[in-house]
This record gives sequence, structure tokens and C-alpha cells, in this order.
Amino acid sequence: MTHSLPQRKLGQHLTVSAIGYGAMGLSEFYGAVETAHAQKILHQVIDCGVTLIDTTNMYGHGENEKLIGSVLKTLSDSARAQLTIATK
Repeated sequence: MTHSLPQRKLGQHLTVSAIGYGAMGLSEFYGAVETAHAQKILHQVIDCGVTLIDTTNMYGHGENEKLIGSVLKTLSDSARAQLTIATK
């Protein structure tokens, strides 16, 4: 991650960036988004220091989680370890 954001503790064992990213719009609801563009957006979000990404299998009938997974595969183990993926 290139930048860091203020952190917030959630519960006793989870610390995440104070600003999270809701990934709903990358798969559905606001019009089509090309996969490469959506991946670029997620990389930029992570580079900005966001460590909490919110999704659900309902977004794009599971495509949103596949999209996030495709980005996670490209990250180093240490970068991936800093992320929290919230799914409903």
C-alpha cells in the first residue's frame, strides 16, 4: 500500500481503515463497468490506504466477489494480509 489512512478498531481484534470501499457499483446497479477498469479502481483504492472492502455475492450474482478475488491474486502476501473483505 502506498498511503495510509487513519485506522479504526472494530470489536476487540479487527483494525481497518477509517474509510472503507463499497464495491457494489463495480458489478451492478449503476451501469456496466469493464473488468479491467474495475480492477484498476480496486488497485487505486488499495494504494490510497483503504483496508476495508465491502461486497456481497448478490452484487452481479457473485461477479463482484470474483472481481475482488482477481485483484487479491495480484497482491503480495503482505499487502493481502492488510485487507479485510466484508461480505454479507
